[in-house]
Amino acid sequence: MEQVPRYSTPAPHVLRTTVGQTDLSSLSTPDLRDLSSLAGALQARAEQEISARKPPFPSSLPPQLVISWLPLRDVASALCVSSAWHGTSAAVFQIVAQSRGLGRERADIPWSEVVRYSMKRVTVISPGKLYSTYTDLATWLGVYDQGWVHGLGAEIGEPLLVGDTGDFIAEIESPIHAVAFRADRTDGIYCLGRRGVVVGYPGEFSPLALTPAQVKTFRVSELKRQLAGRGLSTEGLKADLKERLLEALRIQDEAIVRYN
Repeated sequence: MEQVPRYSTPAPHVLRTTVGQTDLSSLSTPDLRDLSSLAGALQARAEQEISARKPPFPSSLPPQLVISWLPLRDVASALCVSSAWHGTSAAVFQIVAQSRGLGRERADIPWSEVVRYSMKRVTVISPGKLYSTYTDLATWLGVYDQGWVHGLGAEIGEPLLVGDTGDFIAEIESPIHAVAFRADRTDGIYCLGRRGVVVGYPGEFSPLALTPAQVKTFRVSELKRQLAGRGLSTEGLKADLKERLLEALRIQDEAIVRYN
């Protein structure tokens, strides 16, 4: 017995039946009511059938759709899934850049570089300001369930060192001024007091080691930039700013000796 496909009758064919082509003006009022009732019942059955069917799932997803849900640090790995995905990398990074309101000065600059240099980086200058057991702080920074290195893991297993770097994740100022970042060397997420790190864009605070002679040549704008990167106040006169930065550098040098 020949099987008839379930969806063999196209909708346009139904609409072109004798009823569909009839001049309704020739029908009586009772006939029109019957026709209207029949049309309503047909509509209800059609909507019921549509709801019962499972929505079609695409055989493949465009890379932009998948990658847009990934943390930025995982985008590079995702683009290595296949040559097709890698070929869309420029478009993906352009979407990321534009979502952040970033532009590029020249057309020959890859969008991946625009995105990479828009990411804030963290450099550790005082590992002793590590919060390894403060669960509330990790929750406030949004990293408690993201691989936060805590307890003995932070103190013994993967200790931070002066000079360790990583990707900035989040910062809060109250009740504690602190930051969360993912370290390059250990791939762990750490919570530190804000004054234990320098935060800036790639290369912005290189080198970190500054001499008093260099600081004395800084203008107010540079003094404020250096202080802001260290999480310190930028208020006050030029002399106050210099003194504050020199004190921060002295503490930084002591930390290098103590922890390295």
